[in-house]
Amino acid sequence: MRILDPKFRKNIWRYIFQCSLAAFSVFVILLFLNIKDDTAIIASLGATTFIMFTKPKAYAARARNLFGGYLIGIVTGIAFDLISQISRLHEIIPEHVCTVLFCALAVGMSMLLMTSLNAEHAPAAGVALGLVLNVWDRWTLLVTITAVVVLFLMKKVAERYMIDIE
Repeated sequence: MRILDPKFRKNIWRYIFQCSLAAFSVFVILLFLNIKDDTAIIASLGATTFIMFTKPKAYAARARNLFGGYLIGIVTGIAFDLISQISRLHEIIPEHVCTVLFCALAVGMSMLLMTSLNAEHAPAAGVALGLVLNVWDRWTLLVTITAVVVLFLMKKVAERYMIDIE
């Protein structure tokens, strides 16, 4: 059983470069998000960063998947957050159960839409969850969308120097 990836020794500088670029990206993103209130969205962006910089050639790292997945996650999350706010369901069942229900529905619907539209990007389902679970505003949405664009552009610029290091 090998502990180190067989490609590691041969590509150590690429591993260091790609992981450093990912760490820098997360640092910049965290400067603009509320690290206490936007935890689910931050976790989603962290997972996206992992995909973009360790598997730049992966299906989930393609533009259609990244942007489509996040668009679906954001729209689905906003929709279920609004539905949860206007719903009178909390008068029938406990508030906590309502929140959990709408979180689950947002994730399930985002998955259905992503898979049926060929825009699968697993971390974006976390954005749908985060928008129902946490308080959000336009700034949160703007920073999330900007972060996704910047991650993609950084990947595109550095792509010729990167390998799938999975």
